[in-house]
Amino acid sequence: MQNYKYTFSELLSDIKTDISVKTSSYLWSFYYFLFSPQIKVVFYYRLSHWLFVNNFCRLAYVIKCFQAKYGCYISEKSIIGKRFSLPHPVGIVIGDGVVIEDNVSIWQNVTLGSHGKRDTQPGYPYIERDVRIFVGAVLIGRIKVGEKATIGANTVVLSDVPPNSIAVGTPYKGYQ
Repeated sequence: MQNYKYTFSELLSDIKTDISVKTSSYLWSFYYFLFSPQIKVVFYYRLSHWLFVNNFCRLAYVIKCFQAKYGCYISEKSIIGKRFSLPHPVGIVIGDGVVIEDNVSIWQNVTLGSHGKRDTQPGYPYIERDVRIFVGAVLIGRIKVGEKATIGANTVVLSDVPPNSIAVGTPYKGYQ
C-alpha cells in the first residue's frame, strides 16, 4: 500500500467500466450516471479514493460525505477493483483497510470491517475476485474470502472462506 498509485487515467477507466457494465449506449450511460444510486456511490468512492491517494485528503473526505445521502460508508482508504457492483447500495459499510478485487457484488446492509479489539493491529477482510456477498452479511477481521465464493444472507464471517464455496451460518465456522 505504501507504493500504491492510482492515476487519473486509471480513475477514468474505472468509472467508464462501472458505467459500461450497465449498458453500452452512451445515452443510457449518461442516464445511469445521473440517476442510478449504485453508480453514484461507486463514483463517489472512486473519486474520493483518487483524491486520498494523491494527498487531497480533506477534499476526499468532503466527496466521501456525499455517499451518506445513500446510507453508505465506503472508506477512501479501501482498495476496490473493477466492475464493483452494489445492486442495492443502502446500509453498506466498508472499512479503511478492506481490499476488494475485480467483479465483486455486495448487496444491502453488508459490513466489511476490523475486529475492533484494543491493543491489537486492526485487521480487515481481503475479498478475491468474483465474490458475491448477500444481504446483511458481516465480515470482520483479517480474513480472506476466496475466489468465486458466495457469502449467504445474514452470515457472520470471522474466518477464511475457501474458493468456490458457499458460506452460511451465524457465525460461519469454516471448514475443519
